[in-house]
Amino acid sequence: MIFRLAEWEAESPPFHAALALLDTYGGAPPPLTAGVAHRALLFDGGSRGNPGLGGSGSILVDIDVATGAVRPLWIASMAYGNRKTTSNVAEYNGLLHGLKHAKSMGMHHLHIIGDSKLIIGQMEDRRPPKASRLIRLYWQCRQLADFCGVQSWTHHYRHFNKTADALANLAMATSVSRQVRCGASGFPSGCWDAALTHVHSDLSEWCVVALV
Repeated sequence: MIFRLAEWEAESPPFHAALALLDTYGGAPPPLTAGVAHRALLFDGGSRGNPGLGGSGSILVDIDVATGAVRPLWIASMAYGNRKTTSNVAEYNGLLHGLKHAKSMGMHHLHIIGDSKLIIGQMEDRRPPKASRLIRLYWQCRQLADFCGVQSWTHHYRHFNKTADALANLAMATSVSRQVRCGASGFPSGCWDAALTHVHSDLSEWCVVALV
């Protein structure tokens, strides 16, 4: 299954102007380069009751910012039966699960996208959390992020992180953990369908944010 971003994003003057600006911006992470597949991890998590039963969602994708092609690589919807699970714990687990799989696939130079300003800020600033229940999760994520050479951390509002959000809600609604690695033919249909309908808009918004 291949998704394609809006054509104007790859062909419009603002897109190319942003690329030119990034190419000359010294000291920043390497820019999004046209014609090159960039790998991104989108994650989310939540709990029913906070604390309560929890769930997380994670998805790894390849993005070609020139053609707009987005190829899903791996998807996960993980349920947590501990009724003391907080939303922050679930979100950190979504990030951790995605980073573990990225490492297992030998991925590097990842772009990380999430709607938790707290977690994105802590990871980007290398600022350990004060909450004791989050410290171990932070350091596990920090170690994996450094191993994978994370290239950027982007905070998105929830309405632009609907794919991972839908995966987390699937886990909480069913109390079932699922994950699947994508083959050449794309992701399977069925329980994943509702979440995958949001990939287009989520990644379109990320390309706009990342290129300005």
